[in-house]
Amino acid sequence: MATTINSWSSKAPAELKLEPSGNPKNTTINISDNSLLNKKINLLQTMVDKLESEKESLTYTCSDLKQLLQCVAKQHDKEAERKRNETKELCNKIKQLENALNISEIHSSHLQSVRCFWEDFVDN
Repeated sequence: MATTINSWSSKAPAELKLEPSGNPKNTTINISDNSLLNKKINLLQTMVDKLESEKESLTYTCSDLKQLLQCVAKQHDKEAERKRNETKELCNKIKQLENALNISEIHSSHLQSVRCFWEDFVDN
């Protein structure tokens, strides 16, 4: 591919002529346009780098959030198990107290008769 620069005057921008297929006049690119293209390319490359950095940051954030959710789920499971055990213990305690109350009611009739005896004895 042959490259030629035609004009270096201050009036007209320099032109870069490229031969894509053997025809030197087929493609003409203005050098000032080329520098604009380079600036645009650099700007776009900077944006791509920034977006890739943000993508990587978001990937790490997603990973951290996933680990946090797993930790919270484990903690929730432990707390639920603790609450279930506490509920079972309270249910057992209620049953024990109900049994003690029933036994007290059964044997309280004896105490009632003893009270009546002593009341009669003291009154007479």
